[in-house]
Amino acid sequence: MHHTSQFPRPKSRRFMAVLVVAAAAVFLLLSMQGSARAETCVGGKFCVWTGTSYTGSELNFSCSGGTFTGLELLSAQNHCGVNVRIGWTEGGTTNWKACMVPGGLRPEPGRFNQVLPNGC
Repeated sequence: MHHTSQFPRPKSRRFMAVLVVAAAAVFLLLSMQGSARAETCVGGKFCVWTGTSYTGSELNFSCSGGTFTGLELLSAQNHCGVNVRIGWTEGGTTNWKACMVPGGLRPEPGRFNQVLPNGC
């Protein structure tokens, strides 16, 4: 018994090429969204996002004091004039993940919920 596919086969390679180009354009547009959002973080603050690559909700912190956010954060930028340490605090202990220099970018440092300026 012969079964006919319910999906028509493309008739030309040009059609497939158009599909590949369209998929690439969508991917590029989505990847640019994260970097465009990162440009909202400017001097004098430490910025964090709930998603990787500067996506999700953005929070901005003062450069003067440590902060335990209580949130799982997944990307950060340091626009303070000092080093800032990020880490994960749980059960009273902190696992320090990274020391970010001024201008430092961390699109995917792993989860963190602690921010400590001048902590490095």
